[in-house]
Amino acid sequence: MKKLIDYLLLPKSVSEFERNYLAKMNRVGFGFFAAHLPIMAAIAFFNGTGALFAALSTVVVLVGPLVALRTFENPRAVSMVYGFTAMAMGGLLVHFGQGPVQIEMHFYFFVLIALLAVYANPLVIVVAAVTAAVHHLVLWLVLPGSVFNYAAPVWVVAVHALFGVLESVAACFIARSFFDNVIGLEKIVAARTSELDQRNQDMRVVLDNVDQVLLTLDKQAVVGAETSQSARSRLGEDLAQRSLQEVLRGNYGGVADDFAMGWEQLTDGFLPAELALEQLPSRLISADGKTLRLEYKAIEEQGELSRVLVVGTDVTAELSRSRLEEEQKETMAIFDRVMRDKRGFLDFFSEAEQLVEAVSSVREGDDLPALKRRIHTLKGNAAIFNLSTIAHCCHELETAMEEECRFPTEAEQAELGRRWRRVQANLEGFLGNRRVVEIRDDQFTAILRALLARRPHDEVAQMVSRFKLDRASDRLQRFAEQASRLAKRLGKAGVEVSVDCDEFYFDPVAWSPFWASFVHSVRNAVDHGIESPEEREATGKTATGHITLSAKLEKQEVVIAIADDGRGIDWKALGERAKDRGIHCKTREELIEALFLDGVSTAETVSEVSGRGVGMGALREACHSLGGYLEVPFVEGPGTIIEFHFPRKSLEVDPTAVLERHAA
Repeated sequence: MKKLIDYLLLPKSVSEFERNYLAKMNRVGFGFFAAHLPIMAAIAFFNGTGALFAALSTVVVLVGPLVALRTFENPRAVSMVYGFTAMAMGGLLVHFGQGPVQIEMHFYFFVLIALLAVYANPLVIVVAAVTAAVHHLVLWLVLPGSVFNYAAPVWVVAVHALFGVLESVAACFIARSFFDNVIGLEKIVAARTSELDQRNQDMRVVLDNVDQVLLTLDKQAVVGAETSQSARSRLGEDLAQRSLQEVLRGNYGGVADDFAMGWEQLTDGFLPAELALEQLPSRLISADGKTLRLEYKAIEEQGELSRVLVVGTDVTAELSRSRLEEEQKETMAIFDRVMRDKRGFLDFFSEAEQLVEAVSSVREGDDLPALKRRIHTLKGNAAIFNLSTIAHCCHELETAMEEECRFPTEAEQAELGRRWRRVQANLEGFLGNRRVVEIRDDQFTAILRALLARRPHDEVAQMVSRFKLDRASDRLQRFAEQASRLAKRLGKAGVEVSVDCDEFYFDPVAWSPFWASFVHSVRNAVDHGIESPEEREATGKTATGHITLSAKLEKQEVVIAIADDGRGIDWKALGERAKDRGIHCKTREELIEALFLDGVSTAETVSEVSGRGVGMGALREACHSLGGYLEVPFVEGPGTIIEFHFPRKSLEVDPTAVLERHAA
């Protein structure tokens, strides 16, 4: 019963929408009832039931709705008066329409009950139904002719009542549904709006309390209205409804142009959205050194790009932590190398120091190819000695120079210098005074015997000067160890490296450029020459690759060579790469010459190990600086050998010059 009452009774509050709607419907309803006046008089006139009386009766019935319309504040109350009025008009119609069609005029009751559903109030239907029932019952008892044009039995009245009840139930359902889904729509919308407002408020709380930059871009790269607090603080409070390119131009300079180019590729639709998004800037570095990593997510609607979600994460601390870990590993690598081969590391350090100085002091207009060779050489040597921060810096510098065809910027040069000074500080911490001269036991014994034997002073001075010279076998042995470590790092741990060397010494200062560049041939042999164990076995070779380093004293020359039993030089591929750069190689000599040209490489990809095509050029340049020349036999098929020929006089060292240099 309670549920039925709650269903029939509307909520007490009347919304503004319902009030306006009912006021309009009540005015229309009164007009409808007023129109009955001439109709009732006409019906009574033609049926001989008294036209004047019909008009007066209709006017009396109209008094009720008129008073209600003018005086009732609640429009629902007016509607319920209309429910009674409608049935009263029906009673007058049936009464004054006595005659052959009197019974058909009962349809008026059913039609009006249904029409009253427009007031969206079940009580209006109930009032009308009760009024109709009372009318039929009372007049059937008091004045039957006013209801039926024949002597209707009680069951006929009951049938009329039953149909009235059935229609009233249906009309109540329609009226209530109309209220809940149309008249009450304002409340539904208000509730939904309130819910959305709450959700938006909750979302705003989230956006204002996350550390990430969150924003959306439309197809014109315009920032959406909802942005995170972090986005506004980093990119500007007036971020919303502005082009992101414009925002970046005001805060991050050149990144804006990269973004514009990438966004054009995205909107052109030529590339898949995922690939195009990868071309957009992935990092923003602010003036205070904060680094923001950007990620992009395409939002599609009906299979087409609609918006792009941009998520920015502050990775400054993460990068700092990674950099610190890298520096710690680098420090341990320096310690390890100094403990195992102090002389070798100091030689490398001296050579690298000169390269860093050369790169840091370069200016626009200098020899760009020569600069690229120095950077590539520095990278190779740093990687060999596990100085990853220097190797990474050089690799990034090479990439930027190659892609943008430019010289290093002052900021890039300063960064390389900063990283190198940190390496210097670490080395000083381990070594202290680096001017200590180390003497091997065999050198000490040889000099002591020479002194006891009263050998000539010049001969003893020559022996002493060797304290500051390098022994060829020591150099090659270091390269052999480096090749083995590099092979292991590249997944070729089974590579065997052998050294075949005559006993001779050389000036480390004069030969420094050559040995600094010789590392390129070692890296090429391991990376490009020697195949993986699986590839070697597939071609009928042993799984273990072999590299031979040799240094021989001949009558007039010093011959240093590196040979491997790898896949050999792909001369055809080399010719194609040279052709791509506008160089046509028709002879063997021209192909061999192409091997040393900058930018020509048979490597499929560029890595931190090799692939730039400048290492061999740097190696030839260093060889020529000592008055030497290179020989690369033109061999089709497996194996590669490179020979470096130097005049014997390149080994000559003046003890006086060594003394002066050491004193300085």
